[in-house]
Amino acid sequence: MKKATIILSVYILSLIGCQEESFDRNQRMGNYYVSVETFEKQTRTALSDDRSIVWSAEDHIAIFEGNKKGQAYKILDSYIGKNYGEFTPVQDVTIDGPESHIDGVIAVYPLSSDLSISSSDSGYEITGISFPSNQKYTVNSFTDHTFPMAALDIDETDNLSFKNIGGLLKLRLKGNNSVSRITLTGNSNELLSGQAIISLDVNGIPYVKMSANADQAVTIECDPAVQLNNEEATNFYISIPPTDFKAGFTVTITDIKGVNTIKTTSKRNKTERSKILSMPEVTIGDS
Repeated sequence: MKKATIILSVYILSLIGCQEESFDRNQRMGNYYVSVETFEKQTRTALSDDRSIVWSAEDHIAIFEGNKKGQAYKILDSYIGKNYGEFTPVQDVTIDGPESHIDGVIAVYPLSSDLSISSSDSGYEITGISFPSNQKYTVNSFTDHTFPMAALDIDETDNLSFKNIGGLLKLRLKGNNSVSRITLTGNSNELLSGQAIISLDVNGIPYVKMSANADQAVTIECDPAVQLNNEEATNFYISIPPTDFKAGFTVTITDIKGVNTIKTTSKRNKTERSKILSMPEVTIGDS
């Protein structure tokens, strides 16, 4: 299973980037048609270009339907690289958890054997989703399996509109150092990685609560090390749950010699669901 990648669009996408005209409803054969939510622009740190999540080869999702156990589905090759797609069931691959009791269909990305769905007063609760504490640097994108999504289809139309569960923090670094690791921590001990509990309301909007044993840090590992330059900032994307950094946050940048550069802000910042918080350029090392 591969990651969904951030790409530059040459036109403005709607909030849900679904191109339904590409689907033949009369030849469903047990498949599901899905669309992916595009990132919203975030106030004062808004990106000038649109960003869209697209499917990659071997992407899998979990489908929970009615009173059945969760079932694995795989993207069809013809939809790789698009922000919509058709998923077909993977034979004999089910989720080991209890049977679901859903009025309709719930889909979850990425696929995990730990996933479980239960009813709640406001809708449904999803467990078994996590935000990894260790993520790998990926050029102009985020790491495989680190950006979870969920979809709810009460009417069972076979059309699933995924909603992003987390947000992204975009760091922009310049300088002459080679970066081997970046660690993010909140200045008020915010929980940034580990197991999450997702509440899904009747409109399919996800809300995140981190578990009590979640971690207070998340690290991007760069292997090989990423060489910065003084002319153009290198982008580093960190996938985290929606977080209110009330007292700001701290970033520790480690170079290939093991030397740490610490950058901190005391200003309040928020990462929000389906938004990219893009920070100002920062120069490290000797200019």
